[in-house]
Amino acid sequence: MRAINKGRRNTNYPNAPEEQPNTHRDVDSFFGLLTGTLHLENRISRLFHACFVYSHSFRKAILELLVQKKAINKKAFDKETDWDCIYQPQTPKTPRLKPDLLISRRNVYTPKTDTSSIFIESKIHAILTERQLRNYRVNGVRNLVALTKFLPNIPAKNIAKLHIYLLRWQDIHSALTNLAYKTQHDRFICKHFIRFLEEAEMAYDQALSLTDFTEIGALLRAFASPFSRGIGRLDYRFDCLSRCSSLLTEIALELANHYPKLKDARKWAGYYNISDDNGNIEFHVLQYSLYKKKYNSNRFCWSFSFPQDSGASIEWNIFYIKNGIPARAKDSNLDGIAKKGKIDPSTFMKGVISSAQKWRVSV
Repeated sequence: MRAINKGRRNTNYPNAPEEQPNTHRDVDSFFGLLTGTLHLENRISRLFHACFVYSHSFRKAILELLVQKKAINKKAFDKETDWDCIYQPQTPKTPRLKPDLLISRRNVYTPKTDTSSIFIESKIHAILTERQLRNYRVNGVRNLVALTKFLPNIPAKNIAKLHIYLLRWQDIHSALTNLAYKTQHDRFICKHFIRFLEEAEMAYDQALSLTDFTEIGALLRAFASPFSRGIGRLDYRFDCLSRCSSLLTEIALELANHYPKLKDARKWAGYYNISDDNGNIEFHVLQYSLYKKKYNSNRFCWSFSFPQDSGASIEWNIFYIKNGIPARAKDSNLDGIAKKGKIDPSTFMKGVISSAQKWRVSV
């Protein structure tokens, strides 16, 4: 019997499950068995360090991600082999403060003070505080990356003043998933790290294909039909639905990071269907909405619409309701978004963020 401990609810995403750092779950992944836990942050930092040191592909993915986040100047990035990772380094001015990791060039004499070096403070269940970030700054840390599960519950303007680079475990998961591995050795390390992140609920599989969306539509139609004799392919279809739901939530987190005006909005995520005048279902909709006070007044939404007609195209919708009236909308068929049957999740995220900024959304 598993012990259940009352955890801390993430205030950044109220619907997120309570985090339970003392809960012992079944561990099946290779790295989970190797570390002996899914929860101790120091062991996970050690695992990150080992993967960075011993896998060329892992190291390349992390460095390119840091370049993308502008934590590393693109001009300073040369070869992956020129970089190293140190576990729990001391800060330049005091040995008492020890961030989780330091990524630096191999050929520098004092990596802790080199301007291209990046200190990483990793958080999984513990709360990242502004005081902790300021302490690092006061004690000589120039480049600091906050690596977290959810976005830090710190005002965006304060993060900007401290010049902190934000990185999430989901970013690392996505970078490793989309990687072309150089060797079987690299494949083994990266694939098992991905599996570990999913098992520890630090990240999830975002990959969705047109076939996956078709299966979700079949599942929703089966649920809504009074004449359905079964659902079929239950595990696969529910897995697709779960990944789709997680993607809608992930878009909200990314939006809050890029468009702070919506960071404190209330959230509604769910399913509904649209019927014609005769009560016949036309569309099944999975939607995520942001609103401030009244849902029926102002809200910003994105959704997937699955037609009752299985031969019709699935739609991706972004729309803005202002004073109860549709103000702006953008619709696309998934057929036009997919490339060789696969869909890049960043396409949806970029579309929502771009629309919010262009439409000057305010709820």
